[in-house]
Amino acid sequence: MIGPTTVTSGGEVVPLAPRERAIVACLAASHPVGARTTELIAAVWDAAPPATARKTLQNYIRTVRAKTVAGFVETISEGYRLGPVATVATAQPSGRVEDRPDASRVDEIVARWPPGVPFADLPHRGEFDAARTRVRTRRNQVLCDCAAAYLRVDRPADAVALARRVLEEDPYLEAAWLAVVSGLHALGRRAEATTSFLEAHRRLADIGLDPGEELRRAHLAALDPAALFRTSYGPTDRTGDLVGRQADMARLERLLATHQLVTIVGPGGVGKTRLAQAVMQQHPSAAAVWVDLAAARRSDDLHVALARVLGANPAPGQALGPEVCRLLATAAGLVLLDSADLVREDLARLLNAVTLPDTARILVTSRRRLGIPGEAVHRLDPLRTTRGEGEEHSEAALLLRSRLRAQRHAEEDGDALAAIARRVEGLPLALELAAARLAVVPAAAVLTELGDRLAFADRSGVRPERHHTMGQTIRWTVDRLDMPQRRAMRVLATLPGGARPDLLDHLGLFDEVVELAEASVAYLDVDAGRYRMLDTVRELALSDVVPELTEDLTRQVLTYHVDLARGLDARMRTSDEPRAAQRMEQEITNLHAVHVELGRRGRSDQQVWLAAQTMCFVGWRSRPDVSAWAHEAITGSPHRGLPGFCRATGVAGWGPFVSGGTSTVISMVDQALAACPPAHQWEAAELATLAAHALAAEGHLENALGRLEANAARVLATGNTYAGAMNQGAMAMYGAMAARPREWLMATASEARELAAGTGVPSLLGWTWYATGLAHMTLGEIDVAREALAEALTYGEQSGAATIEAVARATWTGLAQGLDHEEKLRALVQALRRTREAGHDIQAIASLPWLFEPLSALGKHEAVLLGERLVQRYGRGGQLPQAPGYRAAVDVAKASLGPRAAVLLARTIRSLPDALDAWQDEL
Repeated sequence: MIGPTTVTSGGEVVPLAPRERAIVACLAASHPVGARTTELIAAVWDAAPPATARKTLQNYIRTVRAKTVAGFVETISEGYRLGPVATVATAQPSGRVEDRPDASRVDEIVARWPPGVPFADLPHRGEFDAARTRVRTRRNQVLCDCAAAYLRVDRPADAVALARRVLEEDPYLEAAWLAVVSGLHALGRRAEATTSFLEAHRRLADIGLDPGEELRRAHLAALDPAALFRTSYGPTDRTGDLVGRQADMARLERLLATHQLVTIVGPGGVGKTRLAQAVMQQHPSAAAVWVDLAAARRSDDLHVALARVLGANPAPGQALGPEVCRLLATAAGLVLLDSADLVREDLARLLNAVTLPDTARILVTSRRRLGIPGEAVHRLDPLRTTRGEGEEHSEAALLLRSRLRAQRHAEEDGDALAAIARRVEGLPLALELAAARLAVVPAAAVLTELGDRLAFADRSGVRPERHHTMGQTIRWTVDRLDMPQRRAMRVLATLPGGARPDLLDHLGLFDEVVELAEASVAYLDVDAGRYRMLDTVRELALSDVVPELTEDLTRQVLTYHVDLARGLDARMRTSDEPRAAQRMEQEITNLHAVHVELGRRGRSDQQVWLAAQTMCFVGWRSRPDVSAWAHEAITGSPHRGLPGFCRATGVAGWGPFVSGGTSTVISMVDQALAACPPAHQWEAAELATLAAHALAAEGHLENALGRLEANAARVLATGNTYAGAMNQGAMAMYGAMAARPREWLMATASEARELAAGTGVPSLLGWTWYATGLAHMTLGEIDVAREALAEALTYGEQSGAATIEAVARATWTGLAQGLDHEEKLRALVQALRRTREAGHDIQAIASLPWLFEPLSALGKHEAVLLGERLVQRYGRGGQLPQAPGYRAAVDVAKASLGPRAAVLLARTIRSLPDALDAWQDEL
């Protein structure tokens, strides 16, 4: 029953016609109960059965009976069923996979469950889909058992292949992910195992789940075969006092309730000691003791420190070690072993050799875990530097304020204090240093001093030497790294966006970066699927403390990212655009770092090529920051005929376009097009559209349309379908504004949508449907326009293209039915905010007229006239789409406000962003 239905009798296949197969499939799906006649008719004819369906069905049943054996199909009340002579393959028991299976037995079970769609002869209807789901679920459960069995018989490659086959159908099945991670580890492909775990983590998060303990253990084993137990993953939510550490406190209390050994790990200065002391103070046991190991350097020091606190009293000449072990074995309550970094291995051996009583708990602070069985690890992160919803201050800012001696800072320098908290990345030690300095230095001056945050010093002299500056704190750890680990540290430092496991594996540095994470120099960002370092650590890694990369390693890093950008750009021209754009967003800071390094090496040609690969990303997501470094690339290039120059010009032109510098854009585009050689006309087809947008923004619609019509010939000659969809969509939009005939508009819009559909790119589909909606709107066909704009909004949301989503949402909401004025205004303000967040202040002006009608209905007449002032100043030569009620709202506002209306319409506009901010405040 998987794939086309097959009936065998006596070892031979019974020939059945398609509709006969559908009947047998329906009977098998309902076996052993049977199927009603109506269900069989639906199986054969789906939604359009003929009037003679019942009679024809009976004829098909007779034929099936004649081709098979007696009793194959039985008649029951209101239908039919398979008789006892029939056996349905999907109903056979799979056979249990034994704990110690024979490999051939596993192969046999896998063979019973081939790939394919269950009940493929049945139409897609609810009752048949339910049967398919039952078979798929059973098959995936059996195959996961088989994948686990392959691991037990030492066939990890087969386990991985089988589990990945399951995941293609059900990406949320944790048992399959477990087989993949375990199998890749067994094959020695540890970086791929980590990548797979991160993908599993993201998939499970989509349905509100976290990876189970078994999957976490498998991942840890892939990272470090000695890692037998760990329970800390990812950042923890933190709120409240002990300034932002309640969640950490609560989790540590839970761990201590179930584990005898708990280690708090994290980078230097993150507050491990303070948190551990707070836990100790709140621990229910009265027998809590603190052992400071900061000065311990060898096992003798460790024994002495423990002996002093635990009350060791060895006989003369007796070694301390055995006596310390005896005391630990009889200890009760909580023992805090603080700052165990330098005697970590000695402490691990000691605790591993002691059997603690049930009443004993050991809490350790260190930059690395001990790595012994039974250890639970809590990874402590810096405090948040951003505010949560409803919060007045971030956690880091709250800690800073709580430590201030001069409380005037809290009221007078709020912005500067928040900036200080961000600058030191929420590290409590750095916040403490800053608070001490704020007692005698203004907040703005402290922020200036933090320009060199590594050298920012504790001038009180009360802290340990390694905590006098953040630089000393970090270097204390770096000094204990070997040369390969420092090289890996330098690689991470050159990549501000972090590095994925596949890149690190490609560079041969995966194991070294795992060690950096173990030493709290780097950390694994589970959500982003990459290893990162704090910017403070990056600064130190880019100094002389860590050697520069070799030429070969630098070349590999540069080549990897240039190739990556090219591949992502290609994927953004397909239906895979949303995922490619998400990856580009994650990589964009690294690509900028690569751009800078290429410039330092005089490789302007590579800079141009790299910038060109961001065109699809920048165009739909409005990234003026990327536009700026693309402008730097084309300005520094001596050759306008370079591959990628036209597309890089398009990226560079986006910044001035969204900020209103349309004349600059037209000049840039024309110069690049004039120098573009015939071999690069494919690029020119995309660039030319930008000049048309700039002309339209200046109100020259006919000139813009002329450019687009001329470019259509270039598109046709080069076969650039992507450019064609952009070009025709722009023609439909500006043609609507220029009142072109209906036949021309509909033909142009239809061609644009057809080209976009051929690419499958969601943002292009959103763009062409948006243009179609505007065309129908200007023709007065509001219902059709609303439907087209709904399509545009759907594709805009799917693609993540902020530009399309924002303008489509504004226009669709303006035409929506069934919304009261407050609902419509709220939705339109949200669309306006998203347009501005995308960097489109000029485009935001186009959405203002849509707000005038609900604003007028709610009596907000001043906001209407202030908005009209912006439309007059920045409204593209009066060519904005005329929103419903736009002119009437302005007239009502003028009449209501009388002489004050003229004052509002003449108000001076200092800058567009400030004016839009002020207008949104009025709302």
